[in-house]
Amino acid sequence: MGKTVLVGAASLLIWSIILSHPAQAQWASKVIGPDVFGNTTVIATVSSGTGNALVIQCDQNNTLDLAFISPATPSDIDELSKTDVTIPAQLLIKVDQGHVVTFNAQLQQWNNNYVGVVASGRTTDIVAIVNAIGKATSQISVGTEIMGNQTSDTFGTDGSTDAMNTATTSCKLGAITASPSTDNSSP
Repeated sequence: MGKTVLVGAASLLIWSIILSHPAQAQWASKVIGPDVFGNTTVIATVSSGTGNALVIQCDQNNTLDLAFISPATPSDIDELSKTDVTIPAQLLIKVDQGHVVTFNAQLQQWNNNYVGVVASGRTTDIVAIVNAIGKATSQISVGTEIMGNQTSDTFGTDGSTDAMNTATTSCKLGAITASPSTDNSSP
């Protein structure tokens, strides 16, 4: 019994050390569906050691969302879901040593556990960022500005090529061409 408790405590200590150090998680993508109604959703995401995540999501209705999401308390989510006012925000993304691209976005409830700063639309700027993330080699820096409050995080690039290829193909983004002014591949 004493050994079991000691091993359990040691295991818990190791996990708490691992979880307390920020880690650059690998990008993942998933095609969900079709469900019984024929709806399909594609999600590509990466998380940081802080619990934040960068998400690219689309569905068969041609929606495309680029979102920086953060864990929120139930009371924060409840308050946000009750508001009838759109809360404007800025979403800023820099891929590798490229320039910062700013998106007009809004603060919204993402799901039951997260809020997000979300830029939506099948725009050339969002497609250009998806393409740049797919070619990224070092890091993706993300920032937000909401009513003067700023936050930022950095995400890794492991698996970003495969995840963005899935998003590009499944979301049919290849037909949307990016303008040269949004190409993040050059410094």
